[in-house]
Amino acid sequence: RMTFAHEDPALAAATLNRLVTEYLKYRQEVLSGKGVAGLTEQRGVIESRLAASNKSVRDFLAKNGLSDFEAEQAAARKLFSDISDELSKVEASLREAEAKSAGLSRQMTSTPKDVDLYVETTSEQDLVKLRVEREDLLARYLPDSRAVQDVDRKIAQLEAFLKAAPAQGLRRIGPNPTWQALEADRAVQAANISALTGRSAALVAQKREVEAQIAHLAALEPEYLRMKRDRDALAASAGTFATREQTERARSELASRSVDNISVY
Repeated sequence: RMTFAHEDPALAAATLNRLVTEYLKYRQEVLSGKGVAGLTEQRGVIESRLAASNKSVRDFLAKNGLSDFEAEQAAARKLFSDISDELSKVEASLREAEAKSAGLSRQMTSTPKDVDLYVETTSEQDLVKLRVEREDLLARYLPDSRAVQDVDRKIAQLEAFLKAAPAQGLRRIGPNPTWQALEADRAVQAANISALTGRSAALVAQKREVEAQIAHLAALEPEYLRMKRDRDALAASAGTFATREQTERARSELASRSVDNISVY
């Protein structure tokens, strides 16, 4: 019940009617949830700050030549691990090839490069055959016959040859097949060592580049994480205000149906 007294009845009635009108307006604001407008406004402010934060992150990444900080950091670390593993394998293979080459060199030192190749002679057997042939001819010819004299001449030549030849037979010097095989194996190992050395140098250079990239990302990480925390906080806050706004809007829509149920007497 509302009353208002004044010496001027018209002013009293006008004032009381204005009080009732203001009350009804206030009641409508309360029941219809006019706080939705405030939530919407605050949500807009936070979303604007969120957009600015996202832009700052994008500008930061573009300035440093990055597209996805976490992905590139993970890729750099994986690449470093892969290169380290490959370098270890190459260095192990290089040490193995060097050891084999050194072993082959020692074997070659103790292995003669050339060897004596012996060919057994049949001159003595030929001499025996000629003497048997002479005896057979003497059974049919005289010693001064042409056939016997030809055999005697061959016997004399062969005896002279045997006197001049070495006792062990004819000797010939040639390359040692064992030494040649060792030399071929050492050449193969030398080629492997050259290839592995080049591969190792390339991997070392790649490893240094990746280490520099990891160090660069590590230097940028604190600033990036700070900006990311701000962005994530603003995103969470915007989500919270969006939820509250929708909840308040639904409550307002339900309450608005009962705003006009007041009768003024």
